[in-house]
This record gives sequence, structure tokens and C-alpha cells, in this order.
Amino acid sequence: MAGGVVSVLELRVLAGCEQDVISFYREHEVFEQARRSGGFRSGRLLEPREQGAPFLVLAEWVDAEAYQGWLDNPVREELGRGLSPFLESAPPRGGIYQQVGLWPLTPGRSDPDHPREAGA
Repeated sequence: MAGGVVSVLELRVLAGCEQDVISFYREHEVFEQARRSGGFRSGRLLEPREQGAPFLVLAEWVDAEAYQGWLDNPVREELGRGLSPFLESAPPRGGIYQQVGLWPLTPGRSDPDHPREAGA
């Protein structure tokens, strides 16, 4: 992801509203709306495995200016209003990170932390 940035947003979801948030992202095509704003590469909505932990929204952008364009987009503000009944508080501005490394596993090589069993 040369030259790009990743935004990380925590969503504090009200207890019992987890499926509502997931449905909202699907039905309102949140990531498609972000793509239309320009500079959006990809996004993920991550549901926590631990009860009460925040959902995470990870999005890859061509640069910080593209992410700022999304933050300033009235569509995002409208989506935020629609999502707010399911959240403990209004969605904050996400943190911006620059990728400095990626270590995918090479096919045929074992993960040193999880070695393959003999014959596998």
C-alpha cells in the first residue's frame, strides 16, 4: 500500500445493537459511499469477539487528504446520524496510520508461531 494511509475508527455499540450496526453498514452501503467520495481503497467492519469491546472500522485511503474528504462529506454526516441510535456516543474522527510493513505467509512455508504438523 505504497503512499496510502489506514484510518482506524472505534464504534462503541450499545449492548444488543450489534446486529443493527452490521445491518446498517450493509443496507446503507457505507463503504460504497466512502468509495464514491474519492480516494477510498478498501474497508472492513470488525465485530469484537469480547462482549462490550468496540467494533473497529478499518479503511485504506490513497492519502490523508482523501480520508479528510470523507470526514468532510455531508453523506458521512448523514450516515453518522443514522448509525447514532445504535452507539453509546457519536462516531469520533478515526486515527490515521501509515503502513510500515506487511508480512504475509508464503505458501508452502510454515508460520514460526504455528508450525505445520508433520505430513500436513
